[in-house]
Amino acid sequence: MAYENALTALADPTRRRVFEELRSGPKPVGMIASVLPVSRPAVSQHLKVLKGAGLVREETQGTRHVYSIDPKGLGAIRRWLDQFWDEALTAFAAEVERDEGRGEGRTMTAQHITPAPVRKSVVVNANAARAFDVFANNISRWWPASHTILKAPLKDTVIEPFEKGRWYQVGEDGSTCENGFVLAWEPPHRLLLAWQINGNWQYDPELVTEVEIKFIAEGERKTRVELEHRHLERMGATAEAGRAAVDSPNGWGAILEIFRQAAEAGSKQ
Repeated sequence: MAYENALTALADPTRRRVFEELRSGPKPVGMIASVLPVSRPAVSQHLKVLKGAGLVREETQGTRHVYSIDPKGLGAIRRWLDQFWDEALTAFAAEVERDEGRGEGRTMTAQHITPAPVRKSVVVNANAARAFDVFANNISRWWPASHTILKAPLKDTVIEPFEKGRWYQVGEDGSTCENGFVLAWEPPHRLLLAWQINGNWQYDPELVTEVEIKFIAEGERKTRVELEHRHLERMGATAEAGRAAVDSPNGWGAILEIFRQAAEAGSKQ
């Protein structure tokens, strides 16, 4: 079975490290080997096993062999794990009922529940370099004017193109507001932003949730853009409201769709 091959391939700790290096996007063998304590031939051998297990894909770019994670392989593992989830929830419910029957009721408060990350994705008919450029360097062209905490109408949205750069907005009256800052700037494959707006839609300089955007090439002119907004529990009492907002029909899903249209509008096919 597919999941068995995948699990067997990932049983080796070094091979797992090789696989994890591909989380941020496609990479050639040399780049992977440069951050691991193993030789380039060893990395190539591990990638060969991962490819055989359906976990990575190989693409030839000139003289380079570039590897990326194959979502189909991960899907096989996830489907296998999902079958245990319902059973685990059923067992948990039964245990709670037994405790209540013994007079050992447990109180589960909201602060003990970690909100799940919000994950959205979109496929863009443009290469990864263009997709990254439109999202990060030209965000003011497409970011919806309705999505701001400014009191004045929105004029510009800016992401400064370097680590610790500001992510901010400018109103038509010259007023500004901070959305967050850049945690990682890795064109054209990955952008990691700090989101510092709480569930009450107020800027909080002490709050840092993370918005990670990955640009994964699926062909010469097609890119899958994956967005994950995580660590929402850091919003504290406003976490539930904050997650509901960014996961709503007008949240990250809608924003990615607007971005897709902008990226494809000027893409050279």
